Amino acid sequence: QCHLAEERPDRAARELRKAAALEEGDLGLQLELARVLVEIEPDAMSTKGTVRKVIDVAEGSTEGERLLVIGQLALGVGLVEEAVDVLTRALECGEKAHFLLGEALFRKGDAMAAHEHALRAMGDDPNDPNPHRLRARLALKAGDRHGALASLEAAISLDDSHAETLRLALGTAARLD
Repeated sequence: QCHLAEERPDRAARELRKAAALEEGDLGLQLELARVLVEIEPDAMSTKGTVRKVIDVAEGSTEGERLLVIGQLALGVGLVEEAVDVLTRALECGEKAHFLLGEALFRKGDAMAAHEHALRAMGDDPNDPNPHRLRARLALKAGDRHGALASLEAAISLDDSHAETLRLALGTAARLD
């Protein structure tokens, strides 16, 4: 934690690796190592391996909040199938995981299930623009530019500072003309 506070994530990762090697079954420690590695080396194979190890250590866990974080980390390093599994478990534990699960399902190619979870995520938090952005991407994938634009307008009404949403909206609107 000290190295993280000093903005030295490389040192924090080194110390966490040492501790994690001694305590392989400690989910909290393994999870903290994975979080640091995803922050500093998201594309490294060792990071993906660490996230896989966390998923293995969390097998059978019913700690929904931790499962939510693990699912987000798995999604962040491209472990889509694993993210779907872990986020489904987080949802079963009562966590509001619909948006992340919808995102994972979108990346997996399951548009119908992704859309269902995007709608449920909108119910979980009506002020979150992320489910609207997901619905826009789903609509674009299906060729529904009008639906995409409507979803992007909803996302922008909730957060007009997200540059990617604005670019996507402008591009979609231009294609409607």
